[in-house]
Amino acid sequence: MASKDKSASSLRQARNWIRNKILFPTVDDESYRKSLKDIRERLPVPVIWLLGKTQSGKTSIIQALTGHPRAEIGNGFQPCTRTSSLFSFPSEQTPIVHFLDTRGLGEIGYDPQEDLQLFLRGSHLLIVTVKVMDHALEPLKDALKIICPKRPNWPVLLVQTNLHEGYPDPSTEHIIPYPYGNQEATGSVPQNLMRSLKFQQQEFSEWTREFVAVDLTQPNDGYIDSNYGLEALWQKIEMLLPTSLHALIQGTPSLHRTLQDVHSQSAHPQIIAHSLLAGGVELLPIPLVSLPMVASIQARMFQALASIYRQQVSWRSFVDFLSAIGLGMMLHIGGRELIKFIPVYGTIVSSLYTAAATYALGKTMCLYLHHQRLGSLPKVDELREIYESQFKEGREILEKFISEKKKG
Repeated sequence: MASKDKSASSLRQARNWIRNKILFPTVDDESYRKSLKDIRERLPVPVIWLLGKTQSGKTSIIQALTGHPRAEIGNGFQPCTRTSSLFSFPSEQTPIVHFLDTRGLGEIGYDPQEDLQLFLRGSHLLIVTVKVMDHALEPLKDALKIICPKRPNWPVLLVQTNLHEGYPDPSTEHIIPYPYGNQEATGSVPQNLMRSLKFQQQEFSEWTREFVAVDLTQPNDGYIDSNYGLEALWQKIEMLLPTSLHALIQGTPSLHRTLQDVHSQSAHPQIIAHSLLAGGVELLPIPLVSLPMVASIQARMFQALASIYRQQVSWRSFVDFLSAIGLGMMLHIGGRELIKFIPVYGTIVSSLYTAAATYALGKTMCLYLHHQRLGSLPKVDELREIYESQFKEGREILEKFISEKKKG
């Protein structure tokens, strides 16, 4: 009898520990916000600066890159200087990337000095957007004459938009295959459009030799491909930025196919954002003190995912979930704390370890919530298999980002 009481007491203690440390961590809101601020200073979020006139396609580019609805992007911009505003993806609280938009370029005598002072730190890409048939380029060139000498190492990408405005008539479809990155295929491009493309490229050649042509339209505009040229745009961005931004924002298709739902795609940026924050905690080279903060970040990730899947998740269901993969999770937590004792490289490896473990937890949680929506629970072996595979995938996706930020 005493043995049964002791077992029941141990079970209650285990559940209370999970409840207090994982679901309801003891880190108070003020300490949490302060810690997040410190983490972001260690892992500054990349800024993609979109420099272009109004209606030149800046919002369409953000929508195509993030998959976020146009209306939410429009409402999500927050003024940050007198002439520019910032859109943080996936959210202002947990950003992976910031998009800086200059408003009314050429109409307000835009001076980029204030924006330059605001974003002197971090990894940046300057995207110049221009409608393909627009030849009034002086406002853009005047801004680049100020910006580029101040930050000579910034990569600059010219994105030429609204290709359909250079087509012979409105019924003309996009050229397949995409010809604009292939010199041998440019003969299929209408002559007026090709002349305008080359004219703009020549006008901006002082600042960049990197160009990409896109036509990002809405589905009801009638074109077969509403994201024409998006793959070429991603290739340029991946080449110019030191981080694998495509994988951070959109993930890999393998797990989306496994889950077979749209929620996993919406969940991915949230998982990445929280994983990077958890990894940032580990850049503090003090063993054991970071556990409550990491647990707090993971708990908030769980809550965000439950909201995406529109599920109510109780602490008891978390106990069931964590017990299924708890052994692997605790080994990863313990392992990362021991790694911190390794001189110099300990904190870097520990940071990646924690980020990957958080990523794996998030992806496994998606599988759990997916089954819960269907009124069932996944098999334990399936949860553990997903956790282990996603731990490896998380390391691959996050390694480049964390190592580059540590160098910075």
